[in-house]
Amino acid sequence: FALIHAFRYLISLSGALAILNVVPCYALDGQWILLSFLELGLRSSIPNPETRGLIYTCLLLLGSILLALNIFIAMWTLFVR
Repeated sequence: FALIHAFRYLISLSGALAILNVVPCYALDGQWILLSFLELGLRSSIPNPETRGLIYTCLLLLGSILLALNIFIAMWTLFVR
């Protein structure tokens, strides 16, 4: 019975880490996923690579800010309240 609970925790932790890793943030895999998605998806509609690069940088910065804000709020709630 305890082994089943351990497996459930392991699966939920692995799923949470996978979702976290896909966030478009610096130094995570989401950074490269976003770059590939923009290159494959927007190459025909936005042929200028500088414009695609600007979109990439803005989305990556927004994702990084949102992730940092989320971690800050979680730590604030955990330790200050």
